[in-house]
Amino acid sequence: MATFELKPTPQYFIVTSPAEYVVHVEINRPEKLNSFKPPMWLEMRTIFQQLSVSRDVRVVLFSGRGDRAFTTGLDVQAAGEGEFTNKEDSDGSRRATRLRRSILDFQDCVTWISRCEKPVIALLHGYTFGLGIDLATAADIRLAADTVKFSVKEVDIGIAADVGTLARLPKIAGFTSWVKEVALTARVFGAQEAYHNNFVSQVVPGGKDGLVKAGLDLAKVIASKSPVAVQGTKNVIDAGYGRVLEDNLNYVAVWNSAMLQSSDFEQAITTYSAKMVSRVVVLALRATEFVFTLIVMALIGNIIDEANHGNPASINFTMFVSAFSMFTLIYLFAAAINEKYAVHPVLPLAVDLLNTLFFFCSGVALAAELGAHSCSNKEYTHSNHITNGADDTEGRCREAQASTAFLWFAWAAYTASVFVSFLGARSGGVNLRSGGGRKGAPSMSQV
Repeated sequence: MATFELKPTPQYFIVTSPAEYVVHVEINRPEKLNSFKPPMWLEMRTIFQQLSVSRDVRVVLFSGRGDRAFTTGLDVQAAGEGEFTNKEDSDGSRRATRLRRSILDFQDCVTWISRCEKPVIALLHGYTFGLGIDLATAADIRLAADTVKFSVKEVDIGIAADVGTLARLPKIAGFTSWVKEVALTARVFGAQEAYHNNFVSQVVPGGKDGLVKAGLDLAKVIASKSPVAVQGTKNVIDAGYGRVLEDNLNYVAVWNSAMLQSSDFEQAITTYSAKMVSRVVVLALRATEFVFTLIVMALIGNIIDEANHGNPASINFTMFVSAFSMFTLIYLFAAAINEKYAVHPVLPLAVDLLNTLFFFCSGVALAAELGAHSCSNKEYTHSNHITNGADDTEGRCREAQASTAFLWFAWAAYTASVFVSFLGARSGGVNLRSGGGRKGAPSMSQV
């Protein structure tokens, strides 16, 4: 996992890049349960400001260091020694003005999470109290570990949650009753309650490790899409808060009137159309391979069934080839319908190569042993060790010849599939010349 370079180097956060175009920001104060003191929120703002404009970032993961807490909120001891308890001004109005300025600055630091142009995924784990809820509500997507403990804790220290929770959480939940209950009581609630009240979109088992894996998988999917489309979607959704439907539609119309002219859109449409055509071609090839394999299997099966003193190895091998083809076609059909069933872009290519090799060997072996003779020639059919294995030698000969023909038809279909699978592996971002396992930058075929 590479360190993501920021200037100045963060003191209270660890910023890494676990995958291409994905950045993971971790609150790095685990010995204090990742609680915040004043310099931290200023540093956090600087981090999100830089990530917002970085061309190397498409998605941001946000979590706490260690597995004990996302953050327990404000470090009360540090806050007690800072601006919020400073009584240097004896005049109440002056002190109120100074505090208001500090609170607004604090709010601005938190708001930079939502202001970031790149989608921010909050990974909520362990204790997520007070400020932790504020930070989470500012994120675009919230995932929670199944062991997380939430609390809107501010009333327990004599204040209202003033940096985002009371403004954002009612909009997220969609109603105020539950929000008021948890905010007025400061009670602890868990992941399932948060999920049922729309606060988080997923509850992930497996603790912090499972949560980070789920977040990273989600981030990779988003990072593979057009950044113009992703940032535009985030912007339009955010801009829709508090607007009437007509205003929202006008806003997205203005936005897309510019975005529809982008090269990303043109390339995505072209690639999508090509993928649809490719899928139809692949499914047609798979259907052809299935039919030819079924015919070969039926013919060879009948030859084996009518044998009166065993069958040569070439017949048995041809039956194996047919059975192998049928078995692998289950996987190949699934991979053609949905790419996720392919497991890896190279795997369909490898399976097609095996089938091509097997059908070639079987076709050559059967053709060589049959030779070029007429099945009406009794002397030939009684002397050839393939055709003489049944009472009806002429019928056995014709079945063997037909099997040979359909073996070559199937071989031709699989050869075409090798070419199509090769193109599919290349479009999936796999560098086949360096071993097939290394992926390059997300391609527009993934849009």
